[in-house]
Amino acid sequence: MENKVKKTIKLFGKMMEVGIVYVLEDAPADHLVNQEQETETASSSRAVMPPRRELVLPQGASLITERRLEASDVASTQSRFFLPISEEIDEVLTQSERVMLLEKFETVKVKVVDSIQRCYDMDFKKWPSVNDRLVLNHGWMQLVKDNHLQKGDVVELWSYRQDSRLCFAVKICERSKRNISSSD
Repeated sequence: MENKVKKTIKLFGKMMEVGIVYVLEDAPADHLVNQEQETETASSSRAVMPPRRELVLPQGASLITERRLEASDVASTQSRFFLPISEEIDEVLTQSERVMLLEKFETVKVKVVDSIQRCYDMDFKKWPSVNDRLVLNHGWMQLVKDNHLQKGDVVELWSYRQDSRLCFAVKICERSKRNISSSD
């Protein structure tokens, strides 16, 4: 179960109006921090905040896909997250990104934020050997490792723009049946 609330947050060093915040029920209370504490700590030091169980999405974020992870999504030998080319993807791309990805097969550098606001630099590109797929990689495996993702977990991938830059957010919706460490 989750609660949805709206608020303003500091993301990538800038204050942003948040469209949706998902506060997950399994979050320990000591991991939740209010905005004043977060802003004070962020401005006074570079100390790492304790993990929180909320996903912050800016106004206008778009759901790209929800899917159950396959073994290939979490295998270190694969190191990528496949996305089918879809109407949802097409709607969030600019014309120049569309040309780069689909016609020139170039990489678009993106930021990906996980459920507890960790930020990952990744490459977003068309997979050369599969005609109808895009892929997030070069950073995907670190997100998998940091979030203890495994085959069978269900995730949502959201898209948004920050300073005109294409960004994604990963929300973990459901864990596969397994023991999850307390640090997760």
